[in-house]
Amino acid sequence: MDKVLKGAPTHWSGRDSIEFYSASRRTVKDLYDSEKVFLPRMLKKGMRVLDVGCAAGGFCNIMKEIEPGILYYGCDFTEGLIRAAKKGHGQAHFVVADSVKLPFWKDSFDLVNCAGTCHMIPDCLEAIQEIYRVSRHFAIFDVRLTDRKMNSGISRCRQRLCFKDDAWDGMSESPYMILNGRSFLKQLLNLSPKPKSVYATGYLRPPARSVMTDLDELCMVVFMIEKSDKGYNGRTEICMDIPYDYSNDREFKDEDWLCPSRLHDRIRQKNTDDNR
Repeated sequence: MDKVLKGAPTHWSGRDSIEFYSASRRTVKDLYDSEKVFLPRMLKKGMRVLDVGCAAGGFCNIMKEIEPGILYYGCDFTEGLIRAAKKGHGQAHFVVADSVKLPFWKDSFDLVNCAGTCHMIPDCLEAIQEIYRVSRHFAIFDVRLTDRKMNSGISRCRQRLCFKDDAWDGMSESPYMILNGRSFLKQLLNLSPKPKSVYATGYLRPPARSVMTDLDELCMVVFMIEKSDKGYNGRTEICMDIPYDYSNDREFKDEDWLCPSRLHDRIRQKNTDDNR
């Protein structure tokens, strides 16, 4: 649990970055509407929760505000941010860790959350596999999707990092990964063990001005994957309230597709089932 990785990029460890993440995204009111669909409904008393890409620990405040009775763990690959997180959250557990090689056993956490991070990880698909691996029940994360065809299914763009007064220092950048929606859904359905359900909510919007891409719009999507028991060979229930529709694609015909309008009902039902 206390493994430390060295060499986090300096622009994440700088004072502006630490001050930015220490002050932002710290209460439930800071959640985007799409983020309010899954996380607030699935957190339960006694849950062991991992926050991947926790930065300075803002989501520890958010999760504890929703449900004080969780056992919170946070990890990030930047030592400076983890030091800041430890100073501000004495009752939580923080570790420096690489998202593509998490230092936890499989099924270690009831719920794994990764907010605002996957699109900045070059090996984002590997990171999502790791998030799923260490989750026992639910994995929640957000990605940037497009319906445009791409040779590899991934567009590797860049984003200028603006931590202070929205000003760019002329140097600090991060990867910005944009995934083809159809290819990404195929990747999710190939996770092992096969997911019991795949839920998603999202919307189209222009990329931020700091993102260097030729796309004029992106689909900002939050996913929640429900992990099945080992050996599960049933149909995956899919309910995706997003602008893209893959329900009639031949490659997904064997899955159990639900109308997007049923998403909120299904999440409420999962909440009820999990309380039994």
